[in-house]
This record gives sequence, C-alpha cells and structure tokens, in this order.
Amino acid sequence: MSASRKQRARRAQDLPDLVPHPRYGAQPQYTGLHPAEAVGVWFGWRDRDQPPIPRTAIPANPARQRPATIPATHYFDRLRHCRDCGLAFLFHAREQQHWYEELGFGLDADCVRCVPCRKQQQRLARLRRRYESLLRESPATPHTMLDLADCSLALVEAGAFHRRRLEQVRNLLKQVRPRLGPRTAPLHRDLWLRVLAAEGGATLVSGVMSQK
Repeated sequence: MSASRKQRARRAQDLPDLVPHPRYGAQPQYTGLHPAEAVGVWFGWRDRDQPPIPRTAIPANPARQRPATIPATHYFDRLRHCRDCGLAFLFHAREQQHWYEELGFGLDADCVRCVPCRKQQQRLARLRRRYESLLRESPATPHTMLDLADCSLALVEAGAFHRRRLEQVRNLLKQVRPRLGPRTAPLHRDLWLRVLAAEGGATLVSGVMSQK
C-alpha cells in the first residue's frame, strides 16, 4: 500500500461511522488538494472554526455563488451530525458545489440532516400539504375522507401530529363507514387496524375490530 493510501486509511479510521450518501458514498472524496486560507483563498465564514476533512478540497467558482461577505474559493468535505437522528454524515464538497453554484443557495445555508432524514422531512412536508388540501375539499367523498384519514394517521405515526389526532381519524372512519363500497372497504379496514395499532394494539373477534 502506498504512503498516500495509508494516510487515507488512517484518516478514515479517525471518522465515526457515517451515514452514506446515495451519490457520494460514506467516505471522504480525497482529491489531494488542501489549500490554506490566504489572500485570495477563502472558505466562507460558516466553517471557519471547524477543520475540514484534509485533502478533500475542490475549486469553487465564486462568480456562480450568491454574493457574500466572505466567498468560498474551495469546498471541502465537512463532518456533520444530523439534527434529527444524531448520526454522523459528510457534507461532501461536490454536494456543496451543487448547492451553492447550481441550486443558488446562499453560503450561509448548511446541511443539517443526513439524506434519509432529509427524505423523511420532504415526505412529511408533502403529507402536510396533502392533508391541508383535503381539509378544504367540499363536498367530501368517501375517497377524500379516507385519504384525509390516511394522511392524518401517517403524520401521527411519524410523530408530526399529536396522538390526539387519532380521535379525528376515528370520527372520519365512523362517518364514512355507511358509504363504503367494495373498493373502499379494504382501505377502511386497514386504516382501522393502523389506528388500533397506534393506540396500543388490536384484536379481531368474529370480524369485528376491538381495542385491547
């Protein structure tokens, strides 16, 4: 093994277990580039007190960044800990380049969640928008009522809604029951089972669902 590979292996051992990124993986992307801040070389203000992963720098294009007091002439892989799950992950230099030069984010924007938690946050945001849209629909049909119950229950299961919302779901399922058809009855049954599971478990007795 070459000396440079040995150095990379030692540096990788110093890092905690990392949540992998679907595109960039879980390990630093070593480039061999490690400039020091000097006149004309800046790394932005946000990470000035946090050392980067050594030798992972890539050149930046300040002309494509939003105007900033301190621009960035290079991006480094940076260690982060997810705000939601607490696990360690890397904010890769290539991803920073995409954020700040392609998506137009300001250099003060930081990556505070790992990819799985970001996807979960996006999923919950879509559910909230769908929930609010269904609340405004009138007149309510069995399909929209079941969809509303499903959205509300999913947000309770994810911890985004308080468990008190389960009563709302119960009421929706009771209201829609007389209007069920062959296509909506299975979904109605599945939603009841999820409500009972969220409340602590369920048993089926002679085809009638009852809470333990």
